Amino acid sequence: MVNVLVAGATGMLGSCIAHHLLDEPGVAQGGKLGLLVRDGSLDDPAKKAGIEDLVAQGAVVVPGDLQDDGALAEATSGVDVVVSAVQGGDSVVTDGQVRLARAAERSRVRRFIPSDFAIDIFAADPGAPMFAARRRADEIIDTLDLEVLHVLTGGFLDKMVSPTGGIVDHGNQTVTCWGAGSEPSNMTTVEDTARLTARLALDDTAPAGVRTFAATEATPVQIAEEISRATGRTYTVKSRGTLDELREAISNEHDPTAAIGLWYQLVVATTPTFTALENGRYPDIRLTTLQEQVRQSFQ
Repeated sequence: MVNVLVAGATGMLGSCIAHHLLDEPGVAQGGKLGLLVRDGSLDDPAKKAGIEDLVAQGAVVVPGDLQDDGALAEATSGVDVVVSAVQGGDSVVTDGQVRLARAAERSRVRRFIPSDFAIDIFAADPGAPMFAARRRADEIIDTLDLEVLHVLTGGFLDKMVSPTGGIVDHGNQTVTCWGAGSEPSNMTTVEDTARLTARLALDDTAPAGVRTFAATEATPVQIAEEISRATGRTYTVKSRGTLDELREAISNEHDPTAAIGLWYQLVVATTPTFTALENGRYPDIRLTTLQEQVRQSFQ
């Protein structure tokens, strides 16, 4: 019987994690799943519908804001595990998460999972702003009296390898990248990332620290080859330039949103892949492979 609080449950990954937590025996058999929801976030019809679906399955809405220490104290009271899947700028990813973790510590929460869920953010280029914010939060959270699990699963496979977005241009039969196309990266679907996170959250044998999983390790060239095999059409790699040219493009970009997009492409191409994987920890969780993702999406 475990009480879990999820922050960021109105988002894509957070909602999926919450759904899988409701299926875990520790929550389903007498536990409680709380969803930290700030005022106004349910003004969005899609977010409201997602939360209502979770509530219909047994979750409970817990009003609170990451900047309100009093609300966070109430939200974390009686909680065993906090899972953060928040997204946003420094005020959310760094300050907000640290406030949530400190409230969890004061409430004697046992385990905290911060919103990492990415390639190896600890080995990525230190200039990458979206990862720097997470590292700043993690450095503080790791000093608290909590079991902290950093869940890293690579990029989202189903978002990167999709006929409607990501790095694939289905109409022009190209896979777009920076560099030579031979740079490998780890990937796992959103659904599988959520399933793994829910299991880890309630697994008393999972040690604190960095936990790494990945369904695949592939280069843009390998992705193009796999789509070509699945479709019978020839997909080619289209490079936008060298990695040095990408770095120059970042330094010359004045639009912060566009710069973040370029940074993502740089860290995907340059961050080392995981040196060890823990895929075998949960043999009943079968991760979607690149081949399966391609066949589901392109056939």
